[in-house]
Amino acid sequence: MSQTTTTTPDQERYSRRLSDKIQAAFDHACEEGELQVAIDLLVTLELVLLRVPPKPDRRDAVIAPLMASHEKLWHLRANGPKKHRTFGFVDSFTEAAETVRSPE
Repeated sequence: MSQTTTTTPDQERYSRRLSDKIQAAFDHACEEGELQVAIDLLVTLELVLLRVPPKPDRRDAVIAPLMASHEKLWHLRANGPKKHRTFGFVDSFTEAAETVRSPE
C-alpha cells in the first residue's frame, strides 16, 4: 500500500523560509519594474539574512544570493524600470543599506 502525505494549507504556507519568500517577492518586483518596492525588499532581505552573522561554512550560501540581488537591482536602475514610481525615495536605498551594514 502506498501512503499519501497530506499537507494542510498552513503547512504549505510556512514550508518556505522567510528569506525565500522575500527573495521571490524581490524578483517579482524587479520583473514588474517596481524599483522602490524592490529596493525595500532587498533591504528587508538583508535584515533577515544578516541579523545573525552566517557561520563560515554558510557564508557563501547567504552572501552570494545577496550579491546577485544587488547586481540585479543595479541593472534595473541602470536600464530604467518599466514603471518608475519612487515617490522621491530612490536614494533611500543607499541610506538604508548603509544603516544595515554599519554595526552599532
